[in-house]
Amino acid sequence: MPQKTSNSADSARPDGSVAARNTRKNSDLRLGLALVMLLSVSMTVSGCFKEWKAEEVESWYEEKPQSFDDYMRLARVKIQKGETDKGVQLYNDGIRDLDAQFGENSDIRVATAAEELGTIQERLNRLQDSEVSFRKALDVRVKNLPPNHNDVKRSRQKLAGVLKKLFKADEAKEVLTGTPTKKVETSSSPAATKTVTRVRRHKKTADD
Repeated sequence: MPQKTSNSADSARPDGSVAARNTRKNSDLRLGLALVMLLSVSMTVSGCFKEWKAEEVESWYEEKPQSFDDYMRLARVKIQKGETDKGVQLYNDGIRDLDAQFGENSDIRVATAAEELGTIQERLNRLQDSEVSFRKALDVRVKNLPPNHNDVKRSRQKLAGVLKKLFKADEAKEVLTGTPTKKVETSSSPAATKTVTRVRRHKKTADD
């Protein structure tokens, strides 16, 4: 029987099933790589996610003060919401802003902010901070208003009240009267020191 001879061209041509398998392998490989990349990216991104609190989200959209009136309005809102520290910070920032613009204690609006701040600090029993704030309000009003102005009188009363709580009664009197109290000299002062002169007596002799 005649033997079948294989054509060299046919033997060089890849079988259809082999080509299909290679195509599937390449496709599976690309798909596997894509899944690995997607998984690694998702794991990295998932580490960035957290449960955000309402306060944190709200802070992203907090209004930034553009003027002294904004500082005052936002400070009062924070105090009403119980965010005392933020309110106190806004008061202080507003005061510093005016002092920087117009000179220290030159703008009468500083007294309003300082008095409100001092009242809040007194209510929180931060008496030393309250003293500083009330003294600031008084300094501004004394500088810009007549001595008998009602706002000046109120500032004196508020500062004196805190001074009494701090056991500074003498200083409180000075604040209320607007004049320093006279200090009584003690016996330890140089003017009150007595000079004692010693007299040396001679002994009498027989000749005397």
